[in-house]
Amino acid sequence: MQLIALQLDLARQKEHVDYVKHYVDFAKANGYNAVVLYLENAVSTEDTPFFDPNRTYSEAEMREIVAHAESVGIELIPVFENLGHLEKFFEYPQLAHMTECEDTSKDGRGFDIAGAGLSNCGCVSNPDLYAFFDKYVRDVCKLFPGKYVHMGLDEPFDFAVCERCREQLAQGKTRNDMFLEHILHTHALVTSMGKRMMMWDDFFEYADIVEQLPRDIIFCNWNYEFVPDEPNGHWTNRIRKDWFAYYDKLGFDYIFCPQAVGASPTYNFETFTRYAEKHHPFGALMTTWEKYDRFYLSTYPLIAYAGRRWSGLVTEREQLDVYAEILGDRGLAELVSSLQIPWMYYPFHDVNALCQNDYAVLHMFSQKLGYATKRLKEYADAMQEGLQKDIVTETYGYVAQKWTYARIEILSTALYDAVETGDKDAEYFEPYYKELTDVFADVEVKERALWEKYRKGLPSEQNNFHNKFAWLKETLDGMRKFLAENKGKGILYVDFGLNEAFATPRGELWAKYAGETEPKKIYQGGMKPTFVAMDFGGTYGLRFVIENKPVEWITFTVYGEGSMFPMNFRYTQKGEKYVASDVEVLEGYVVNERKMLSDDTRFAEMGYDDGVAHFNDLSLCRQRSTIKLAFKPLV
Repeated sequence: MQLIALQLDLARQKEHVDYVKHYVDFAKANGYNAVVLYLENAVSTEDTPFFDPNRTYSEAEMREIVAHAESVGIELIPVFENLGHLEKFFEYPQLAHMTECEDTSKDGRGFDIAGAGLSNCGCVSNPDLYAFFDKYVRDVCKLFPGKYVHMGLDEPFDFAVCERCREQLAQGKTRNDMFLEHILHTHALVTSMGKRMMMWDDFFEYADIVEQLPRDIIFCNWNYEFVPDEPNGHWTNRIRKDWFAYYDKLGFDYIFCPQAVGASPTYNFETFTRYAEKHHPFGALMTTWEKYDRFYLSTYPLIAYAGRRWSGLVTEREQLDVYAEILGDRGLAELVSSLQIPWMYYPFHDVNALCQNDYAVLHMFSQKLGYATKRLKEYADAMQEGLQKDIVTETYGYVAQKWTYARIEILSTALYDAVETGDKDAEYFEPYYKELTDVFADVEVKERALWEKYRKGLPSEQNNFHNKFAWLKETLDGMRKFLAENKGKGILYVDFGLNEAFATPRGELWAKYAGETEPKKIYQGGMKPTFVAMDFGGTYGLRFVIENKPVEWITFTVYGEGSMFPMNFRYTQKGEKYVASDVEVLEGYVVNERKMLSDDTRFAEMGYDDGVAHFNDLSLCRQRSTIKLAFKPLV
């Protein structure tokens, strides 16, 4: 492979120049020949004096980084964005007018910038977008003498939804046409600088334009999960394609891009590499992202192993040797290698809203992480000061936080049981809360010391690092309050099926109680299971608190992007259990609704699961599919 690259995300958390140099040196020592700097707006230029200097680099600082990389034989590749992921630009009022829409709940996908309502996607119908970004890219590229420029182009979820863009669509253009035109404009910009363009390829799943693109573009295919015989898709309904076979036939160069996450799990790297080796990749890129509340340290074992493996310095059988070298102990290497923690792990922290039913995988996960947390603390406390101790310390903090999430989920289930049965009071839970508090307090001391060592004087992006330590106290206080306010109330249970991970449907539940004129909202928001990205599938269950009043009916609505697959609704009140006895479709797309009346794993489908349709018509995100359920006592 020609390019063996390692990424550093400077957009989501600024690092000191000396640390960036250290990261470059670490890459060189482990077989990489390039470092990819994910920038977005991380460099301040003459046109952007309003950029926050605490969150960006001056041109002089970036020249210093580039000079160091050149001195050790590493090519630096800048990564820009000029379509999606422009939130860091649009935070500034001088640039916010280039956004695709100012109210994502009305026009877009529903995800906005820090609660401001703005889309993070730029408007390709706004000439200011090209006037600003073309010059910004040129100015920053002057600092990078290398031959590659990565232009991003991933995840433009709110693409072409504003009034100006709709006018182009009304005149006969398609969103595919507009996306193609934007890529061609960007390619011409990069080519005019004498460089070669790279881009993420995820939105080709929605926009079928690959065959119309110049063959010198290098596609970067990111996939962060277990990769079977071919990569799973990224977005709604997970469009699958053997992309590398496709690119080989068309004559494109491409790079495969796994991810290094905390505690260095290997399942993504190993399986993606195995798939790529059946084809002819131009290179490999180990991506790293969003370290605003963590550090890169716990990813060092995998980073070292991947770089050496890709460059032919080690074989698969030497993985533990590399981990032992980086961590300083073979037993520790075996412990870390055994964890395989999934990167996309969605715990439901707010028990006041809902909890997920306990299940076997969560229990096994919790027990494994609980043991690892204790052992990693022992290792970290016993080690001499230095880089290895820092790597182990951060690994301990990462694992401890994941264990805390798992324990809180299990405790949340017990908390809902206590609401339902009334057989446990607040004191029952206090020893468990104290155990979590003690571990988190130890992690906080250790990680604040790491922050002082590696990021002294730098702000935490959106204060995420500091907020994560306040989170546990707020969560435990919320759990105490929850039990005090809800003990003895009813519990609504809903079982769902899961066919894929990356759709973003939302659910809404209302209850009409006897004697009341208006229904009351039970819940509104996301309803995915914890291990959603691990493709466990099967059945998962959620619980919600309801009032202890006779229920006339309950409505359930699905909206957003993608389908939900409800199986069964039931609730308990004062020791009595009630099951669904009838269902009525009120609006939208609902299939097999009567299967929800059976107490088994047959399922209905609600919502719109066609990802390409959503790309071409984001109004589908706001279309509602609703059912109305009646209940009867379980005899």
